[in-house]
Amino acid sequence: MKLLRSKPQQHLFEADKQRLNLLTHHSLNGKRMRIKVLYLGVLRSKTGKSSEDYEIPTGSSLSDLVEMISSKYGESLRGIFKADEKSRLDPSVIATVNGVSKDMTKADGIKLKDEDTVAFMSVISGG
Repeated sequence: MKLLRSKPQQHLFEADKQRLNLLTHHSLNGKRMRIKVLYLGVLRSKTGKSSEDYEIPTGSSLSDLVEMISSKYGESLRGIFKADEKSRLDPSVIATVNGVSKDMTKADGIKLKDEDTVAFMSVISGG
């Protein structure tokens, strides 16, 4: 008897894969930085974690981090983050860097630094 297995769903578009590959394997100077990510509200329940550390290439932006997180957790977070070409986050998600709220429509231009703490929280939660 032969078992039929379905092909795994692709969570990333081709451009996303190329970008993630560049982020994972290359950076401007070969150095990496450590970023602490906090998950609050719905994001905590979707990841099953309250926080985790990421090592990302030096010079990475907030949108690069969002893409890495979306890639790691797949559809469970991609639907919340709604990472697309126009807006990296659903308006019901707020991001802060070191306690300062950030405009996610400008996430590509928000450069992260070593030891930054990034918090993602949902404005809407059940109850």
